[in-house]
Amino acid sequence: MPAGSTRLAVEFASLTYAISSPSRYRYRLHGFDPDWRHTDQEYRMAH
Repeated sequence: MPAGSTRLAVEFASLTYAISSPSRYRYRLHGFDPDWRHTDQEYRMAH
């Protein structure tokens, strides 16, 4: 990322097709989020 950037967006997906239950995700931006953020329907994070 260029210096001075103020936005970050990431999209992610599961590549496991054998599981019948919906995928659940958690993410954390080290140095910004003190705790993990949980999501199960949004496949995008933005800061």
